Formats: sequence, C-alpha cells, structure tokens
Amino acid sequence: MGLMAVIMAIIMAVIGAAIGSLIGALFLMLATKLVVKSSIGYGKAYGLTFVVYLVTMVIGAIVGIVMGLDASGGMFSVSNIVSWIAGLAFGGYWYGNKINNAEGSPIGFGQGVIVALVIIAISIVIGLVLTGLLGGAAMVGAESMTG
Repeated sequence: MGLMAVIMAIIMAVIGAAIGSLIGALFLMLATKLVVKSSIGYGKAYGLTFVVYLVTMVIGAIVGIVMGLDASGGMFSVSNIVSWIAGLAFGGYWYGNKINNAEGSPIGFGQGVIVALVIIAISIVIGLVLTGLLGGAAMVGAESMTG
C-alpha cells in the first residue's frame, strides 16, 4: 500500500466519521436520555460520536490488515466482528468517561457500553425500517412498470 493510498484512506475515514456523526449524534442524545436519564447537547454528542466512529474505523482497518483483508468474508467476517467488539469497548470507555449523570459524575464503563449498545440497536431498527420502506417502494415501482 503506497503512501498516497494511506493518506486517501485516512481522509476518507475522517470524512466518513464526520458525515456519520451528524446522525450518530442524535442517536447518542437519545441513548443518553434512555440509559442515563440525562441529556447532552448536540455539539458534545457530535464530538463524542466523531471520536468513537473515527477510532472504530481505525481499529477496523488495523484488525483487517493484521488478520488479512478478506473481501469475501462479508459483514460477519472474523475481522469485522473483532472490530465491532473493539469499537464497542472503546465506545463504552469513551462515553463512560465523557458523559455525566444527573449528579455530574462520569457514568462509567458499564453504562457507557450500554449507551453504545442502545446506539447500535437504534441504528439497526432504523436501518431495517428504511430497508423495508425502500424495498417496498422498489417493489411497488417495479410492479407499476410491469403492470
């Protein structure tokens, strides 16, 4: 891998994390409200989410390189699962140290992991709903073209 490829990968990771964090911050705000029963502002949520997304992308890249890039492995390849677990652990650590409860003290690793899991659950539910809606729209569109 050449230097330019590494630089481009880093730039794409930063851009991806920045764009993903726009929506991820909303998920973090909701998860914090559900789990910790306190609220954080969008700016703080965006910053926390950006760091977690970027670090998770870097961990995923490192794990992929160490384990050997397996394009045929798909979503549930060993390298992806390892990077998800590492990302969840980092998210738990980061959120646990940076999000405060109602008394003003950090929520800790355990609640940080729960916040990260709730974010993942929200993402999955929204992804499934959007997939269903878009898939249904595609089926209706295909039906109208053939009918």
